[in-house]
Amino acid sequence: MTPRQALRFIAQHGVVLEAARGPVPSLLEAALGGRPRGSWWGHPRGKEFFWLTRAVRASRDGAKLTAQRALAALGSWTGGLTAH
Repeated sequence: MTPRQALRFIAQHGVVLEAARGPVPSLLEAALGGRPRGSWWGHPRGKEFFWLTRAVRASRDGAKLTAQRALAALGSWTGGLTAH
């Protein structure tokens, strides 16, 4: 998976987990084609995944997507109320 593909995956799903298990899609599973046994650091492509996450975090689009999703999630959790 390239950083561009990762950003597309994030945009498509809205909220994703980087490597954790949970109720939403995981970037780790998408990038590696499934959940690795044990730690992802031990996976043959673990370092590749690490650098993918850093590229996404460092990208302007990644930061923008993260901020937009966090605000959208916060709005849904608080019923759209914000503190002033």
